[in-house]
Amino acid sequence: MNCPKCGTPLPEGWHTCKHCGARITRPSDKIARQMTTSGRFAMVCGGLMLLLAGSLFFYGEADMLWQAVLIVLGLLLIFVGKKMA
Repeated sequence: MNCPKCGTPLPEGWHTCKHCGARITRPSDKIARQMTTSGRFAMVCGGLMLLLAGSLFFYGEADMLWQAVLIVLGLLLIFVGKKMA
């Protein structure tokens, strides 16, 4: 890859040009940043699912299957969020 500012050939993995000092942003870096989400977001969603399941258990007369699904998904999201963080 060449520097977009001065055209100097750059080794793979460099983020700044050695010749002119320009920062190099590859399209793959931008895509990777857009595709990732934080582990905190997953943990918050999991916690909200657990709260919803608890409120359905105490205040609602919803089917037990929906409560179990919400609990399992909530715990799964919390687990995945902790692994991502």
